Amino acid sequence: MNRFTEPHHLSGLPKDTPILLALSGGADSRALLHMLLAYGAPLSVAHVDHGIRGESARRDREFCQALAKEAGLPFYLLEADVPALAKQNRTGLEEQARTERYRFFEKIMRERNIPILATAHNATDNAETLLFRMARGTGLSGLCGIAPARPFGGGVLIRPILGMTKKDVLAYCEEHSLAYVTDETNTDTAFARNRIRHNVLPELEALYEGAARHMAELCGSLREDEAYLQNAARDILKAEDGDGVSLSRLLSQPPALSGRVLALLFGEPPISRTNREEILTLARRGAPHSSLDLPDGRRARIENGRLIAAHAEEPPCPLPPTPVGLGATELVGRKMLLVIDSEQNPNESRLSAKNIYKNETTIYINSDRIKNGLFVRSREEGDTLLCHGMHKKLRKLQNECALALPLRTALPLLCDSDGILWCPQVALRDGATGDALLRVTLFY
Repeated sequence: MNRFTEPHHLSGLPKDTPILLALSGGADSRALLHMLLAYGAPLSVAHVDHGIRGESARRDREFCQALAKEAGLPFYLLEADVPALAKQNRTGLEEQARTERYRFFEKIMRERNIPILATAHNATDNAETLLFRMARGTGLSGLCGIAPARPFGGGVLIRPILGMTKKDVLAYCEEHSLAYVTDETNTDTAFARNRIRHNVLPELEALYEGAARHMAELCGSLREDEAYLQNAARDILKAEDGDGVSLSRLLSQPPALSGRVLALLFGEPPISRTNREEILTLARRGAPHSSLDLPDGRRARIENGRLIAAHAEEPPCPLPPTPVGLGATELVGRKMLLVIDSEQNPNESRLSAKNIYKNETTIYINSDRIKNGLFVRSREEGDTLLCHGMHKKLRKLQNECALALPLRTALPLLCDSDGILWCPQVALRDGATGDALLRVTLFY
């Protein structure tokens, strides 16, 4: 049965949009080539020799070249040494082969301005994928199986024959007298997917006729559910500002949504189910300034009643005492700018800094109260600041002001010979204001 879905229905692009077909020469891609030629859109074909199968791979390449030449189609070839690359990158053959294939396809699409990539995955492939993911462990998104279409590079990847089983494809090739080649590695049961293909799926089909098609219908239904839940999670984050979510909003969601909110918040690579549970535990405790380090240099942090997605960056290097005066001083290691001027004589750096730095904080200091010049330095153990008539521990002041944890060591302290004059976002030393004001702004 021909269950070919026309590319413009899958891609949402005009019917005459150019298409790149991933052509292996097997029955699936051979059938899809025949269908796409009848469809009539501008077509190119790409073939990959993975460097795994020797002479039989050369046979497949020549077969695909002949097909392209006969149809008058542009033909693109990649010859890769996947075994060597897999060894070098310490990856499996299948994973490395897939990486090289799709990197090649994306390169052609970009260079030749082809918005659509078509692959010949079918309903039986989808059933194998579903069983494989179920056995290995997956969530709802994994149970959605192979998507009929998804973004790829700067365009879209489509699977026009995903509604056809392998049996349908072979019947189509026979009906139209289409020759094709057979990849002998598809029978090698050393690969997990092949064991499912040859041992598990046939048993299911013997028990329940149409099992692969029924699984495809299930995947389609689950894709609808997953899309709804993902949109709901996005709506929750749209109601928030910045790179976090309020604890009350997060914890009021059912698990089906809170987990997806976290997945969207922390982005790629996906966080694990275990990580999501750890983050939710952190959120339930809600301890100010508490944090959790995650894989790939990420960190979950609690600040001001919000869960923040941040990078687990190392503390900045200590800032040695650095003299500052009128004008702009760039704190290079911290990507900050300190500008000292007066309202009557604004520094030009102040205007340009507003377009460069995300945040700024300003105070005014009486120049007559500065002892022996100004300098900036890092926070040090035991630092105190004269505030409200008392010398208070700087750490305690920062805590009382709920200053974000990374800023406590990153923000420079403005000092003179009598000690700390100003801790940005926290406090100014008693008696530092009055007449003869200097305006001090920190951009960061």
